[in-house]
Amino acid sequence: MVTRLLYWRGRLSPTACVVTLFAGLSLLMTWPLPQRLLTQVPGPPWDNLVWLYDFWWFKQALFVQHVSLWVNPHIFQPFGYHLALSETTLASKAIGLPFLLLGDEVLAYNAIVLLSFFLSGLAAYLLVTDLTGRRSAGLLAGVIFAFCPYRIHALGAGWIPLISTQWVVLSFWGLDRLLRAPSLRIGFLAGLFLSLTFLSSWYYLVMVGGFAALYLVLRWWAGAQTVNRPQVIRALLVCGVVVALLTLPALLPLITSKHEAMRWTLRDVEKWSAGPEDFFYPSIYHPLWGRWFLRLRAFVPTFPWYAPGFDFLGFVPLGLAIVALRRTRRRLIAPMAIIGVVAFVLALGPTLHFAGQRVYVPVPSGVEALFSRGMYLLTGKLALNKTPYYPLRVDGAIPVPLPGLLFFLFVPFASGMRTFYRFGLLTMLAVATLSGFGSVALLRKWRGQRRYHLTIALLVGAALFEFVAVPFPYGFTDVARLRNQPLDRWLAAQPAGLTMRLPLATAWNGSALYRTTVNRQPAAYGHGTFYEPEYLRQAADLESFPDERAIARLRAWGVRYVLLSMGSFDGGWADRPGLSWNAVQTALAKRSDITLLATFEDQTEWRDETVSGIIRGALPVVPVITDRVAVYELKGYR
Repeated sequence: MVTRLLYWRGRLSPTACVVTLFAGLSLLMTWPLPQRLLTQVPGPPWDNLVWLYDFWWFKQALFVQHVSLWVNPHIFQPFGYHLALSETTLASKAIGLPFLLLGDEVLAYNAIVLLSFFLSGLAAYLLVTDLTGRRSAGLLAGVIFAFCPYRIHALGAGWIPLISTQWVVLSFWGLDRLLRAPSLRIGFLAGLFLSLTFLSSWYYLVMVGGFAALYLVLRWWAGAQTVNRPQVIRALLVCGVVVALLTLPALLPLITSKHEAMRWTLRDVEKWSAGPEDFFYPSIYHPLWGRWFLRLRAFVPTFPWYAPGFDFLGFVPLGLAIVALRRTRRRLIAPMAIIGVVAFVLALGPTLHFAGQRVYVPVPSGVEALFSRGMYLLTGKLALNKTPYYPLRVDGAIPVPLPGLLFFLFVPFASGMRTFYRFGLLTMLAVATLSGFGSVALLRKWRGQRRYHLTIALLVGAALFEFVAVPFPYGFTDVARLRNQPLDRWLAAQPAGLTMRLPLATAWNGSALYRTTVNRQPAAYGHGTFYEPEYLRQAADLESFPDERAIARLRAWGVRYVLLSMGSFDGGWADRPGLSWNAVQTALAKRSDITLLATFEDQTEWRDETVSGIIRGALPVVPVITDRVAVYELKGYR
């Protein structure tokens, strides 16, 4: 069997060639990551370090401490942290486990990243080859999907839960085969791939779960209803049972936890919605024109890695998709085309945005008042997921509501989705699929001729050139250096004691979280998608630091070491506006219950980036992450 896959008529088989091609492209298009597998991870030191810590804790809990995987008592003390408050990465951990055991969390992280490019390309190749009957179409679609800006953006932002897109594609492949050639085996595979999708990210549970059902309906309507109905029903039942058995054990802790805390407001969601232009805004990761386009919209980013064009579909894929829409029978492409359009609309969020700003329509004051009353009724009274409307209200103007508003208000768990532009993944998948059909329609007359293969190669090359992001402008986090920070080596040598970082911006991030694996001190801070409500309520006392209320809260928690980031206070990240490091130092000098032990200068851990001088108005990595830190010891700790 293996020999048959590798060789065909004495030569490498087409399957072996495709596998080799995607393996090589995955290394080439992420260079120099393959050189840095053991020491660095892509992107600035933020969310990538959250998942490094998550992998580290997975190994600790499972093989060292032999404790529950769901509760981490070492962070957010005295409360601990229930991992149901954050993303699931169980599918990614399953892939990364051999690398985690052979090496460490850095190797596991990078292996998951590289495999996601390889497997996403192969998955799209399989889906489109199956739909079109043309390997060349599948190859083109695989290249477009695997290296699209959405995935490059997830790479730079450190979003491990979202980068495992291969399972999303395979889910649609499994559902399509289930309708066209139903069997118990296909039902099992469809259920397995859906489960792996959901266990990669809860975002994909909400997104792909709904679109999978829509795809089944559309595909059936488009002609699959001619298949034996009882066989389809049996395969669907098998699929459902597999999904339930694999997904529910991980989903139940989420459902039974304090899910009231696991929701965002309308104002939060509005900040993370795409504008229509983001699907057509050229990639800001491109080595030739990326920085120029980033400068045009540098005022938009909210974080160093958040930038326009993350949903860019590519002009080559869009052109081929248009060809498909014009020259391909509708029943073949309608289901995926509709999926792409619906996902596009939802990616725009609850209200319309353009150039990073919410769009308002001027109206008479009476009309605005009537509209606002209706919105207050909808969002505050009628909605399943209630949320205040007032942050969006502007006198004399109204926002433009979109279908995403109803999705956010009435779909279960949708209020836990802060980032609606991620629906753009499904639009990208639809465009990649249509691109395959478009190439078939465009080159049908040349099939079997030399220029057919040459044109396919040119189209693949053009798509790769349009999406290339080498060298990666957002650089790498040097984990080897991060593990060698003087502050953490010093803390590791001190008597055990609960630590707290201030200002809070320096505590609630991936870098601070991951550094606890080095200093080995318990922490009254951490990072995750959501936090325990009671922890947040009590942590609000710390915003008055260094006043007595904050000191009392630290003492009540049992904090011994207080780590104060000097540059963050002076850089405008104090929890009290206008509070400087000099003012903090002066106030602490008057107290006898808190003593300065040492000061440390952090080493820079963000390497080879070329964007920090471009982005304006964003959260700076320096000084929030790399800073001069004063360590104080609080007397009276428990």
